[in-house]
Amino acid sequence: MKIGVYLETGYYKEGETLFCEDIYTILLNNLSREDTFSFSFLGRQLGGKKENMYRIDRYDRFWELTPFNDLAALCVEWPLFKRRNKPTLSAFVQSVDKLLVMSPMPICIELIKWAVKYGKPVILLARQDTRRVLPQRYRGVKKWFATVLAYYFERQVERLVAKHKDITVMALGSKIAERFGQFTHNVHCMASSRYRLSDIMLPEALPPIDWAHTVNLLFVGRVEVNKGLSELLACLSGNIPFDWHLTVVGNGAFMPEVKRLIKQYGVSEKVELAGFISFGPHLMEQYKSHDIFILPSYSEGLPQVVLEAMAGGCFVMATNVGGIPDVVDSGRTGLLFSPKSVAELSRAFTFAFTHSDKVEQMRIEALEMAKKYAFENQIEILKNQLKDK
Repeated sequence: MKIGVYLETGYYKEGETLFCEDIYTILLNNLSREDTFSFSFLGRQLGGKKENMYRIDRYDRFWELTPFNDLAALCVEWPLFKRRNKPTLSAFVQSVDKLLVMSPMPICIELIKWAVKYGKPVILLARQDTRRVLPQRYRGVKKWFATVLAYYFERQVERLVAKHKDITVMALGSKIAERFGQFTHNVHCMASSRYRLSDIMLPEALPPIDWAHTVNLLFVGRVEVNKGLSELLACLSGNIPFDWHLTVVGNGAFMPEVKRLIKQYGVSEKVELAGFISFGPHLMEQYKSHDIFILPSYSEGLPQVVLEAMAGGCFVMATNVGGIPDVVDSGRTGLLFSPKSVAELSRAFTFAFTHSDKVEQMRIEALEMAKKYAFENQIEILKNQLKDK
């Protein structure tokens, strides 16, 4: 079966080798090794960016769209962009048996319309509710504009799903699945996890957190302003009821400010900047050797690092944004707190310290959640839908 894949993230090529920054590449690489599937990709090439990219092992053809800088630029240029790329979009859809696209941006909507025209089934990857996520990235007039766009795009996709029964929705998390369940019965939950069942800690091998000694805290992710590291450092420099050490795994444009804040708060000896660590045994060992994983982001989809931390036995504390509440059930599999709130984060630390038995129960529950989203289970869900006629 020929599968046409469109994901919102960009691509770049080195010779005939294709790279993509989307984690779903891992699943597609696995499926491409089977004779049942072949893949063609549609996207725009990225200029210069090569960090955190995944190599695409095998593909039939890369269909190239004309470049655009970002969503705002695409919306402004949309009539001209659509006219320029009409032959490419049409030929791409006609060349495959089934489409795999990511919701809900303009090109995704356009591809679904082409698929309906040519009678091609569509698998829609609904990874986040843009109405919640997109406005969180902006302020003022830009936030208002982003809110209007997000509602328009999501409503367009919902109408297409309700009208055309050849669209299968693969929802990242139960809340997104419930939303699309109002429009179709053809909805399935999935994610794109890198860890495998063998990476998940066994409950009997999980040592309890030793609150009487240094508690090892961990952050993994891009070091950007919207990741909430300034609030995390402000909180830790205050009145925390236990001794702690923080490891920051990642890099990014906000790192100079992070270093400045570490010096300002006088916590240089308590914070380790470990740099970027690609996924693999070394990163999984980071999770397994730390006690608490903290993700204080302002906005997210469903970050894989949360599930990886659960698989590694970390107690997860994260903000109540995006798809995080789909896996972090506060009080059952971890603790949630509001973004940008140092006070709430401080109360979460105090709760964990004063409810140590409850914390250990939540860590065990989180291991079960991690099993649900492990690579082997998720790839079977996607494989079954791709094979389904």
